[in-house]
Amino acid sequence: MDLKTAILSRRTVHEFSGESVPQDLIEEALNLALWAPNHKLTYPWMFYLIGRETQMKLVELAVEIKAASPKPPSEVMLGALRQKLSNIPQMVAIGCKKVDDNFQQREDYATVACGVQNASLYLHEQGYASKWSTGGFTRNKKTYEILGVDSAQIDIVGFMFVGKGSPPPKKQERPALESVMVRVP
Repeated sequence: MDLKTAILSRRTVHEFSGESVPQDLIEEALNLALWAPNHKLTYPWMFYLIGRETQMKLVELAVEIKAASPKPPSEVMLGALRQKLSNIPQMVAIGCKKVDDNFQQREDYATVACGVQNASLYLHEQGYASKWSTGGFTRNKKTYEILGVDSAQIDIVGFMFVGKGSPPPKKQERPALESVMVRVP
């Protein structure tokens, strides 16, 4: 698959088949994330490969958070959420090291986002789907506790879910380039 095809055909997947993902594939995707543009070579990434036991704790936390929302869903909906999150073959927490300089923190976050794109494109090329989720449990204090992450040192900026997509998402139209581009003489 050439790069243009990969970019145009990759989609965020919301449901996974449950089929496992080879760990060496995950590690290679994360290694490619390290090749993203990185202002001043700060290497701000932290990746947390989540095992099944920890994943189930995060699933229960996500259900707990959803149940405590102002308009809590029904038990059936909570059960569906539990099943959907439990069916994700591989979760990776994506962290960004904290720094005191606001500009550098913004640059570092951009680097992490570019790295997620690198990893996602590689996984897509290899026949696997991914989703970068920044849902409620990403920012929850209990998530940091479950993962053993020091929130004073690392921001968990999202989770990458990886697996075989089920079903593959449909192509969404994008705006025309002319609608978001200004030519400045």
